[in-house]
Amino acid sequence: MKRTAIIRFKATLTTASALAALTLAMPVAAQTATGAAPQPADAEGGLSEIVVTAQKRAENLQSIPFSVSAVSSDFIERNHIVDIRDLTGQIPNVQFQPITNQSLTAALTIRGIGIPTNPDPYTGTEVAIVTDGVVAGTRLTGLVDQFDVERIEVLRGPQGTLFGANTTGGVINIVTKQPTGEFGVEGRLTLANYHEFDAAAAVNFPLTETLAGKVTVSHRSRDGFYTNLANGRDLGGINTSNFRGYLKWDAADNIDTTVIASYDRVRNDSDAIPNISGPDRLFYQAPGFKKVDFKVYSDATGVNDANIYSITQTTNIDSGTLGRITAITNYSDMNAFNIQDVDGLPAFLLNAGRDLKAWQFSQELRTSFKIGDSIESTIGAFYLDVESKVDTLTMPNGVAPGIETEQFVKHRARSLSGFAQFYWDITDRLRIGAGGRLTWEKIKLFESNDTYSNPNLRPDDPVGNIASGTFVTGFSSSGSDTWTNVGGKLSIDYKVTPGTMLYGYYARGFKSGGFNGRVTDPRDIGPYDPEFVDTFEAGFKSDLFDRRLRFNLALFLNKWRDMQVGQSVYRGAVASSVILNAGRAVTKGFEAEMQAAPVDDLRISASVGYLDAHYKEFSDNATGIDYAGVPLPYAPKWSGAAGIDYTIHTAGGKIVSQAQYTYQGTRWGNYTQHPTERLRPLSLVNANISYSPESDRWSVTLWSRNLFNKKYIASALDVPPLFSFASYGAPRQYGVDFGFKF
Repeated sequence: MKRTAIIRFKATLTTASALAALTLAMPVAAQTATGAAPQPADAEGGLSEIVVTAQKRAENLQSIPFSVSAVSSDFIERNHIVDIRDLTGQIPNVQFQPITNQSLTAALTIRGIGIPTNPDPYTGTEVAIVTDGVVAGTRLTGLVDQFDVERIEVLRGPQGTLFGANTTGGVINIVTKQPTGEFGVEGRLTLANYHEFDAAAAVNFPLTETLAGKVTVSHRSRDGFYTNLANGRDLGGINTSNFRGYLKWDAADNIDTTVIASYDRVRNDSDAIPNISGPDRLFYQAPGFKKVDFKVYSDATGVNDANIYSITQTTNIDSGTLGRITAITNYSDMNAFNIQDVDGLPAFLLNAGRDLKAWQFSQELRTSFKIGDSIESTIGAFYLDVESKVDTLTMPNGVAPGIETEQFVKHRARSLSGFAQFYWDITDRLRIGAGGRLTWEKIKLFESNDTYSNPNLRPDDPVGNIASGTFVTGFSSSGSDTWTNVGGKLSIDYKVTPGTMLYGYYARGFKSGGFNGRVTDPRDIGPYDPEFVDTFEAGFKSDLFDRRLRFNLALFLNKWRDMQVGQSVYRGAVASSVILNAGRAVTKGFEAEMQAAPVDDLRISASVGYLDAHYKEFSDNATGIDYAGVPLPYAPKWSGAAGIDYTIHTAGGKIVSQAQYTYQGTRWGNYTQHPTERLRPLSLVNANISYSPESDRWSVTLWSRNLFNKKYIASALDVPPLFSFASYGAPRQYGVDFGFKF
């Protein structure tokens, strides 16, 4: 049995006292559609231009006719951002969360669209994570640590034309720093509370005149935030390492090839799963147990391991007539294993083990070229093959003493598509765009569900329990189906002035149908049908006053139909956890983002998002309750951020102080809206202050996240009639980073 993937928490923080005095009055910002925090100045002192690859070519973010935010490497490093979950609240109408009891699996929602409650691969994605051009076929490792990142781009709205099916909500595009071809070393050491020690380094080196190499190594270790009341030890600690190697070959003036090989090693402690059940649940403990005190019970072992391998080759050819041809080939593989005390109570009520294996292969071939002087085009083809095997061992000892179930699910998804996108400059100011994608998807799923009896169940040995147990009953089922879809996008934009653009677009997003992998009756395997999102967006982007002020505004309307929603189907007293097409939903609202550089050394930014996301038609199959009008999960009505960045020049260097304030309104952990699933409004303050000499060879940064030590529930899920469980937001973290480069 291999190891199941889990937690990569963040320690991105600041020392309380030194920082509080300097940054309390400075609310620092989220990177808006112009960047994740106040941007550095350009040569004239204004806001710098932000170059992104959101449309698979390098271009100014302000010229893209849809809503994009980009988080800079400077902001990532100064704020000690380790994975994308640290960006929650900083980009309006975007939520980065872990699945409540699977903290390495990403639960991402953009404008209310996402899959927040089910970690299994067969559910697919609605917000895709793309790293160096490679689309992740599952969300299983979406929250792995990030080091040596150039930028993180957040694309809102369906991105099916260029990124394929299953991107109905949007795309998180992560770009790492590429080899420079010159010798250089840079790195960072971190000491922080909870006995955190991090070390990371990147080494660039030339091999020949045409061959460049790069190696990055990073390691994180930190005690857990939780105390295990079963033995008095901490729980939820981190022990992760990442290795990445690059080779870039400039084969000719017009040809280059880059190979990236990476390995992530996760040896974390068990997930901590606080039980927040009320008296209406079987596993309710006592009044007040919902208090956020980071104390839990766990009788599971600390096994929570994962190994993730990936190799990518990217080749670019400037062919002249055929344009810039790009080929991206990737193979990735992972295995993971963990054991959890799911009930979080002193008694042995519900424990589980999860063994996971997955691999994917993808191939993309595209070309970008001009037709005449006025048409920019991108044409390509894409193939993705993803297979996962998940073996879940469950011990429901509290309701069925001596019983253990083994549910094995093998899922395979293959996708083949062709796509094209064109922009036509009708005049110097007026441009129209059109794109389309033809997608073929084939999904296969096999499931077996077996029950074993063992009067001597051990809470920390799910594998041994089955080996020494007696088979009672079981069944298996399978399904296979294909879906074909044509989707696309139409846009128009107009430059009112060289620094001001109006735009609008319509796009249709598509998510493939599939089969259910958590059934207790073979009749419930499915299939369920595809879902579709029709999006309308209009916006305004501007750089004003010699780029001293940047203001962007986007208004959007998403019409979501045939929604795939997790529900329960009962056959007598036994329920299958399935996905059914629920009906319709609407999400609408706006995002306004501003950055300003009133003087050369001061950067101010602010953003606000409004989101009205609710079901239009949805009746729960299990209860018959009509949820029309109920808000979608993880869709706060209001979100926003504000920030400041101020630089003080000294005789020998500079001091840079940053602070940021983020706000998220009330949101729900699930559509059922059980009282335990209500997540209260949340305001957080992060801050940092750094010093570097004129040579910029080294720097020292004091940082803190959750400066005022807010205690809050980050995610919650009710599982009737048994219990409700949650994950807590990280407490105050603070530390010091020592950076170096030469």
